[in-house]
Amino acid sequence: MIKAIFFDVDGTLLTLGKHIMPESTLNSLKKLREKGIKLFVASARHFSMLKHVTDYFEFDGYILLNGQYCIDREGAVIYDKPIDEKTAYNLKKFLDTKKIQASFITKTGNYVNELSERLIETVEEMGIDIPPEIDPLSDDEAIYQLMMYIDDDSWLDLKKNITGLSFTNRYDKYIEILPEDAGKAKGILKTLKFHNINTKHTMAFGDSDNDIDMLNLAGYGISMGNGSDNLKKISDYVTDSIDEDGIYKALKKLEVI
Repeated sequence: MIKAIFFDVDGTLLTLGKHIMPESTLNSLKKLREKGIKLFVASARHFSMLKHVTDYFEFDGYILLNGQYCIDREGAVIYDKPIDEKTAYNLKKFLDTKKIQASFITKTGNYVNELSERLIETVEEMGIDIPPEIDPLSDDEAIYQLMMYIDDDSWLDLKKNITGLSFTNRYDKYIEILPEDAGKAKGILKTLKFHNINTKHTMAFGDSDNDIDMLNLAGYGISMGNGSDNLKKISDYVTDSIDEDGIYKALKKLEVI
């Protein structure tokens, strides 16, 4: 019996670029709630960047910043794990020295060390406001993740010189940087413990490589038809794309609704 379902946002709940939730997805969420199934967002985004989602539907909880910051429906914190202070400083120093544009996500929001055409284009596609420019070495606020907006392999130097981090290429637009032991699965485990739900009673939907650990953890992992090849390889089921009512069709096929 499915007791909880976790959903990625971009390319899963919302169409990429347009940020529209298909009517079939919204109706599916309502039917799942009627059945008493707990529903969660699992996203790389900060809560302040989820207005496109929460305007459609209020979830039972939010796995944010790729599992590093998790809250319940009322905003109570379930799990909180930023990048450690020394590593964050070394990251900032590297980016500053190499003059690499990056955005830094903290508990309170998103900011950048320097605006660039590539960065602006990417955040606008994500449907979020252009972050304010702040010198990354002047702020002591804890950092949860970074996005490097580059079109070459310069990030490999960072990977060699600073340990304890993981790197994910997102849509060939930016490199997402997290603590090595972070991931949506970590936050989901903390959330399931809070709600006293076993992983075997869970389902997860995603479309990107940063959803791999989430789908591996879930009792049943589903990749969207528009998902990455890597994600599809480890999925229990590959449904249609978001534009083809993929979530609804999977839930119907698997007799969850």
